[in-house]
Amino acid sequence: MLYASRHVLRILLASCLTCILAASIAKSCCGYEQSPASSSSGSGDTSSPTGEVIDLAAYESALQSYSNTIEQNRHKQEEIARLRKSIPEHWTLRTSAGDVNVSNEWLRTELWNLEHHPKDADVIAVALKQRLYAIRVGAVQMETRPPEPEQARARLGAILSRREFRDLAGPSAAQKLMARISRWLLRQVVWLLSRLHINAKAGNVLAWTVIVVAFALLCYWMWKRLRSGAPLAQCSITKQETATMTSRQWLDEAMAAAERHDYREAIHCAYWAAIARLEDSGVLTRDRSRTPRESIRQLDSRPNDQKPLRDLTRHFELIWYGYRLASADDWCGARAQLEQMGCLKVSTAPTANS
Repeated sequence: MLYASRHVLRILLASCLTCILAASIAKSCCGYEQSPASSSSGSGDTSSPTGEVIDLAAYESALQSYSNTIEQNRHKQEEIARLRKSIPEHWTLRTSAGDVNVSNEWLRTELWNLEHHPKDADVIAVALKQRLYAIRVGAVQMETRPPEPEQARARLGAILSRREFRDLAGPSAAQKLMARISRWLLRQVVWLLSRLHINAKAGNVLAWTVIVVAFALLCYWMWKRLRSGAPLAQCSITKQETATMTSRQWLDEAMAAAERHDYREAIHCAYWAAIARLEDSGVLTRDRSRTPRESIRQLDSRPNDQKPLRDLTRHFELIWYGYRLASADDWCGARAQLEQMGCLKVSTAPTANS
């Protein structure tokens, strides 16, 4: 009796396993969700034409026709659907180097997206036109003449380096490593939250809190780096001293700054030495509220003084107001402009590696 009961249980268990296996096979054959490109046949759409053999000229003409149709009918879903159905799944492209099988699956998929996402029609249409243009250019280049193997390899590398083919190479080793680290961190966070028995709402609050704190710390770190990496040099000369200093005093300050390799301050003082020189000679009026550009415009009638001052002003604005790093070469240029304006004698001994 016991043996018979065990035998019946074995038969029932085998029947259940057989049913489960059959259901799994049926699901895998039918699929849970059809892809956009393949769902057309299941939703009542007519099947697309099969591939045919075409030459490069016909291929270029077809790409141009597709691009024009997309441009004119981007907001007409019926026309886009008609175009998608008319495109074959692949072409056999006949070239001088042999036949090439060209798949149109990507184009049919993008047209399906254009058809079913009218709100994004402009963005999708622009991307499609750019990619069709890039492929058409490649076809024109292939049509010229059969390239040498080295030239063909270099041309292929140039084509694959374009933006539309950027994802064909797949993720790099560093990207794969970062993805593995991210997955590991996510698993640890999920494990920690499951151990703490935190519900979904509290988990969301905790996650956003961590994100905000991390972002704030990142901003603080960048702010500290910017301040420490490019400190804003402060001029040790007060506004009162600026209004009363002579060209000789400004020049002495510039030389002293150059001696200690503070070329930013040296060029700042050199500019004011030139302005003070022009004011002392009566060419410019004494006005510290005047902008550098206004000083240049006041010298329109004196081109010999205007040109070196314009060059000096340009370097002064880039370095002092634009915070560009100043070098010894910049100081050499400022010295030459001071010599042209008569602020500095040519026979003056060079200083600060100038």
